[in-house]
Amino acid sequence: MSLITIEHNPSEERLKELGVAGWPTWEKEISNFQIAFDETETAYLLEGEIIVTPVDGEPVRILAGDLVVFPEGLNSLWEVVKPLRKHYYVPSLSKSLKFHIRSFLFRNFPLKSMAIFRFLK
Repeated sequence: MSLITIEHNPSEERLKELGVAGWPTWEKEISNFQIAFDETETAYLLEGEIIVTPVDGEPVRILAGDLVVFPEGLNSLWEVVKPLRKHYYVPSLSKSLKFHIRSFLFRNFPLKSMAIFRFLK
């Protein structure tokens, strides 16, 4: 299993390239909990600080402004040190959203949707 990867303070160009501004947002108060990732998640921390400790691994401190990848299969303990607000991307969620957007457009705007479908591939 690969490790957590962190890109500190990625450029605005990099964030735009990834489409981070369009990702869903998740918030969490100061707390401790365990989480297992059944698929890879990429996240960009807008606010806060967390310490993520992989089971049988070393703690990793993640701060606001960090772009982080949590690999599929990671089982970890999270300590939210400062209230957390992050954008996150999970491939299966993206596929599901694209399907629902395409369905909505096709039902409501069948002729105009063809150009948009190419964009949503």
